[in-house]
Amino acid sequence: MELSAAIDFSTDMACLAASVCGRPDALFSETRHMPGKEASAIASWTASVIKENGFSLCDVRRWTCGSGPGSFTGLRIAASLVSGLTFQNNKVIARCVPSGQAIASKIHPNTTRILVLYDGRRGELLAFSTNNKSLLTLSSANLAVIDKFDRLCAMESQRKAIEAVLPEEHSQRVSYLHSFPVEQLLADSTTPWLDNRESKPLGAQIIYLRPPV
Repeated sequence: MELSAAIDFSTDMACLAASVCGRPDALFSETRHMPGKEASAIASWTASVIKENGFSLCDVRRWTCGSGPGSFTGLRIAASLVSGLTFQNNKVIARCVPSGQAIASKIHPNTTRILVLYDGRRGELLAFSTNNKSLLTLSSANLAVIDKFDRLCAMESQRKAIEAVLPEEHSQRVSYLHSFPVEQLLADSTTPWLDNRESKPLGAQIIYLRPPV
C-alpha cells in the first residue's frame, strides 16, 4: 500500500499524518512536543510513528511539507528531512503547502479571503494572506487592511499576543484552533506535485515568521 504523508514543524509541535495515496481521509495523525534540542529526534520519531501504524518509510510515495509561516529552525528541519527522504528517488514526489493555508482551511473551508495571524513581537502582528500566500506586517498604523478580509484566524497559542495588538472589534472576529490540522496538508488539492527533477528546493519555499539572528 502506497502512502501520502504530511509533516509540519512550524511551531515546537512536530505533526505527522498519512493517508492512502489518492484518498482524502488520514489513516493516522500524531503530534509530539519537541522544544529546543529535542527537535533532533524528529527523523527517528517520524520513522517510529509510521512503523507503529504498520508501515515503513519506503511505503511513502508522496511527502507534503508544511512551509509556514513558522519558526526558522523547525521549518528548516522538516524541509531537510523530507529533502533527504526524497533525494535522488524518482519513485517519491514532494511539495510544500503553507501551514497557514492548512489552518485557514480547517477553520473556514469555504472562504478564500482569510488572514492567519501570528505574534510579530514588538507590538506587531504578522498575517498570512491565503489570497496570494504572502506575509503582511500589521501594527496600529495599518490595521484598516484587516477589513479587506472576510475571516481572521489563528492558533490558540497566539491569542494573548493578538489580543494585545488588535482592538476589540477586530479581536472578536478571530477564530482560534487548539491543535495544528496536519491532515489539511494532506487534503490540499491546489498545490501541484513535482518530481525531484522539476521541484524547487523545499528549503527555498519556506515562509519564516522571523529570520535567524
